[in-house]
Amino acid sequence: MIMQLFRNRRGRTSGFPPSPRLRWAGGVRTSLLRPAVAKAMAGKQGFGGQAGLGLRTSDFGLSYVLSPMSYVLSDKKNFMNKVRSGYTFLLSVLFVGAIAIAVTGTMLLLGWLTLRNAQIVEQSGRSFELAMTCAEHGLIELFEDGNYMGGEELTASDGACNILRTGGSGNENRTLCTEGMSGGSTRRFEIIIERILPSISIFAWQEVELFTSCEY
Repeated sequence: MIMQLFRNRRGRTSGFPPSPRLRWAGGVRTSLLRPAVAKAMAGKQGFGGQAGLGLRTSDFGLSYVLSPMSYVLSDKKNFMNKVRSGYTFLLSVLFVGAIAIAVTGTMLLLGWLTLRNAQIVEQSGRSFELAMTCAEHGLIELFEDGNYMGGEELTASDGACNILRTGGSGNENRTLCTEGMSGGSTRRFEIIIERILPSISIFAWQEVELFTSCEY
């Protein structure tokens, strides 16, 4: 209920004296007015058809009308700031994660290459030893039998070696070729023998990629 009191010419209200706990504006108790009504009434020059009874926005507190909108805008701004911060944090995490994955992958690849190279070196050394073993075996066979023709294969637990057909005939100018294999590595030796008896005399002993003095 809205109670209206008319002022006299001196601005005092007629009837009972105003309560100090109530605010009065144009004879209207503002505590009974809703903010929307107060806003509508504040824009008019007179109230109740009487001049001088205009309501002022300051009497009803315009902040009561605008404060909810301010709170909404402020909350929206805070929400957008939080969203931006979240996106920035997410992008940072993804970027750091991508770098960590790339570094980890690179380290794993380098470790694998190191192990692979070590395995290749080990297999190469083992094939070298096998080729040397077959070369020594072929020379002993030639020393014991001048008609030895080669064509042997010796096997081991971690590889094998072959003695190719020997070149030449008789006691001088003979050729012996061997190859050792271990894993994916192959080493080849080509040996040119100057004479066999009374003692073996080697003219050249060299490692080759392809044989030129012997045939498979």
